[in-house]
Formats: sequence, structure tokens, C-alpha cells
Amino acid sequence: MHHLYLKNLILPVLTMVLYACSSGDPNQSTDLSIENTTLEGSWELSKYINHPEGGTEWENYGPEITYQKHITPTHFTWIRYNKETDKLEGAGGGTYKYDGLVYTENIHFFHPPGTSLLGQAIPFDVNFEKGTWYHTGYTKELEFNSEIGELVIVDTTKIEEQWLKIEGISNGKEMVKTWNLVGHKFNPLDSEYAVYPDSVRYIKHLTSTHFTWIKYHNESEEGEVIELGSGRYEATDTNYKEFIEVMHPSASNQVNTEITFDKAISNNQWFHLGYILRVQYSDGVMHVLDSSLVDEVWE
Repeated sequence: MHHLYLKNLILPVLTMVLYACSSGDPNQSTDLSIENTTLEGSWELSKYINHPEGGTEWENYGPEITYQKHITPTHFTWIRYNKETDKLEGAGGGTYKYDGLVYTENIHFFHPPGTSLLGQAIPFDVNFEKGTWYHTGYTKELEFNSEIGELVIVDTTKIEEQWLKIEGISNGKEMVKTWNLVGHKFNPLDSEYAVYPDSVRYIKHLTSTHFTWIKYHNESEEGEVIELGSGRYEATDTNYKEFIEVMHPSASNQVNTEITFDKAISNNQWFHLGYILRVQYSDGVMHVLDSSLVDEVWE
């Protein structure tokens, strides 16, 4: 990706570097100014300053944009999704570190692909004021210098944002973590679980309110996002239900649908069994065309 294109793209896609998943009321927030010890949870972007375009004032997106960040105890992901066009406009994620003052994101995947941000560790200052998370840092644009044989910094972009915690039904701590897909079946007649090749990663982040799953190529394959889904969820001892609010690629007809799965967790493995519906809308009415089995094991 040419650096000029990247700078323009990174505007809000970068307005992050690394953000995250479903809709929530940004006016509902938790007072994090008191005894804040963690960034874990799901967040909605409230405001940002458009530094790449020379902005100096706080701005916000319209209601058609879902811009969220989801943080588990070990991983983060951010999502920018346009509800009107059904397009994933940006996404990124990976691991992170937080020492109470500085939050550092290690980028393992990114959408759109082709960015020099992949593989970077990007630190952000963290401040809380009246329930708002103020998130400030700089992303680096790198290019390979053939004369010295190294990547060099050719530009930086300031990121300045405000995030609000998304409230909702809080699910048990048993689910709140990042899960790795270790086996799947799409045919009930299969005798064994299949696995993806080493070049493909498939993870699911669960906060206490939201899920986000991402299927992506690893960093050697440019960290490209192949598929992604996100939304709210509810879990009991035996059932797990997803309320889908974001889906990539587009035109899946799954946004605003619900999926219920049988659930069992044993020895740190999550057995996940259900059916995804393929639907079609006619005159505003949803019609179920068929369904696909999802039989998965997460660890």
C-alpha cells in the first residue's frame, strides 16, 4: 500500500489503531474514574480528532457507523462497520499490554490488508475522566530502505480518541477470554474434526457482553482478514446465543439474526454446536432458505 493511500485510509480506520465490535448506546457508560484497574470489556468510539486531515476539534460518526473495540484479558480487536452499506470499513487486532498508564497494541491482523502497521507494537497513553477513556498515541508508517536493509519510519499519525464502555447483560467469567478454534465439522457425517492450515488463524474474543470471531491469515500472509463476525451474546450453562450485528464479507444476510448453540465447556475446551440460517428478505419479511451445521471445538 502506498504511504499516501495509507495515510488517507488510516484516518478513522487508523483512528484507532486497533479498535473493535457491536452496537451499544454510547451514552451509557461506567464511571471508570473510580478504581479503574482494567481495560477489559467492550467499548464504543464516542469522539475522535481527525489529525491525518489536519483536524483540531472533536468529531463523531453518524448512527450508520458501528465503531467498537473489544478487549479480553489477553487480546483486543477493533471494528469499523457501515450498517447502511453492510461493509467492514476497517478492523485490526492482536495482543496487548497495559501497565495502568500505557496501553500497547501488538498488531497481528488488519483490514484492509497491505498496511505497514502489521507487526508493530503501538503505545497509547491512557486517561480516564468521568467514565470516558481518553486514548492518545502515534502510529508509525514504515518503508523498507534498500540502502541500509531495514524498515525506517517515514511518517507518523496522531491518534486521539474518546471511548465509552458498552453496558448490557453481563455473562459469566467462564466465557470471558480469547478462544482458539482447534477443530470443526460442517457435515454431521464427518467422523473427525478438521483443522485449518498453519497459515490460517481462527479466534473468538468474548468480553462479558460481546463476541467477535476473526478468521485471518497469519502475519507471513499479510494478516488479511478472511471472515469476521461480531455482536452481543448471552450464555447459560448449556446454551450460547449470538445476536449478529457485524458480518464480513458483506451480503451474508446474517446481520440482525440470532443463532443459538448447544454449549459445553470441559478441560478448557468449548464444544459449540448449532445451525447457521441462510435467509432472504422479501417485502421486509425474513424467509429462511436453509441452514448449515456448525460443530466446533474452541480452546
